[in-house]
Amino acid sequence: MEETILRLENINAGYKDLQVLFDVSLHVNRGEVVALLGQNGAGKSTILKVTADLINKKSGRIIKGEHISYVPQSKRVFPNLTVLENVIVRGYVKEIPENLYTLFPILKTKKNTLAKNLSGGEQQMVALARALIDNPEVLLLDEPSLGLSPKFVQDIFRVIDQIRKERNVSVLVIEHNLMSLLQIADRGYVLEKGRVVKELRSTDFKNKEAIYKTIVGI
Repeated sequence: MEETILRLENINAGYKDLQVLFDVSLHVNRGEVVALLGQNGAGKSTILKVTADLINKKSGRIIKGEHISYVPQSKRVFPNLTVLENVIVRGYVKEIPENLYTLFPILKTKKNTLAKNLSGGEQQMVALARALIDNPEVLLLDEPSLGLSPKFVQDIFRVIDQIRKERNVSVLVIEHNLMSLLQIADRGYVLEKGRVVKELRSTDFKNKEAIYKTIVGI
C-alpha cells in the first residue's frame, strides 16, 4: 500500500486580498515525482510556497512531515559564499556528507569556489545539495532547469530521478521543460486559474505530445 507523505486538502490561499488558489487538493506518495502543470499564473508556485509555509493559507488543511525542503525558482545561491559555505549554511553539519559528493561531484572539485563564479547549472546543483543536507522526506522544486544549458538540464533530471530512487525522497515539481519532466514523473496535476482541473497518472504520460497540448491549450 502506498504511503502518502504530503496531502493538501481544499486549500485556499493567495497574497493579501488576491486569492490565487481555490479549494486545491492533491497528494504525494513516498518516493513519487509529482508534476504541477499549467500555464503561467495558474497557481503552481503558490502551491509550493503555501506547502513550505512561506505564505499562509486562508483555509484548508496541509498534512505533512517535518522534513520538507524548498528550492525556489531564482536566487539559487549566496553569491559571495563558497560552495561549501552555501551547502552547510543552515548549520545542520560542518562538512558535506560523502553521499552528496557522489550525487554532485561539483561540490568536491569546486568546494572553495565562490558561488558567483559558477555556471547556472553548477549553482543549481549547489542549491539542490543544500536542500538535501538535512535529508528531507519531500523536495519542492520550482523550475529546476530554468535558464540552464541542455547538458545541465539532463543532469538535473538525472539527479532528481536518482534522489527519488536511491533516497526514497518525494518530489513535487514545477518545470517548463515538460518533455524532460514527464520522462521521470509518476503523476501530475493540471491547474487552471488556481484550481486543479485534472489529475494525470503515469499511463497518461505515454503520449507526451497530447499532455503538452492539453496544458498549453487550457
